[in-house]
Amino acid sequence: MKMLTSGLFEAHESAAFLAWHRYFIHIYERKLKEQCGYTGVLTYWDWGLDWEDITTSPVWDGETGFGGDGNPRKGESIAQGHCIENGPFTELEVPYFDMIYHPHCLSRGFQSGQGLKNLSSKLSPEALDNILESRDYDTFNLGLEHGAHLAVPRSLFKKDAVADVKEDITSPDYSKASPGYRREVTDKELASPDYSKASPVIGGR
Repeated sequence: MKMLTSGLFEAHESAAFLAWHRYFIHIYERKLKEQCGYTGVLTYWDWGLDWEDITTSPVWDGETGFGGDGNPRKGESIAQGHCIENGPFTELEVPYFDMIYHPHCLSRGFQSGQGLKNLSSKLSPEALDNILESRDYDTFNLGLEHGAHLAVPRSLFKKDAVADVKEDITSPDYSKASPGYRREVTDKELASPDYSKASPVIGGR
């Protein structure tokens, strides 16, 4: 929690955006190895393989992934999602919500219809190429943050506003992503050419 809150707001809509997220993932991987005995490497989810509907990605498989959508029959949970019913996080109690101690089940509420289509368009190969071809850093940085970076968590929680994923980062509903290893799309561009050999790629139907 300390790492999450330390610099979180300063890291968004700023030049530190990518560096902070890479550092956050580095700390997460290190803790997995030091405290959990994990000996592997973090997987890389290539969003480009699933962009047309990321909610049907193998990432959300109940046996080999992180579990699927929340169950609305279990009642409203938090962030407009419901408690998940399958996968390794079914019984997980999440202690914080919006940086306030508020124990609750891990919940998801997958988008559908036009809302999902609007968000998915931010992950299309064309959209990502446009970001990578930006002529200046600000355009690149904010294009990535307001595009793919927000499209993934927004796809996992129903929201009334479906057309634009750009929002005030101080909003209570800001980017409530459930566990799913997210690495920024540019990691693949910035890493060594044999990145896929060092870190398995998952995704695709």
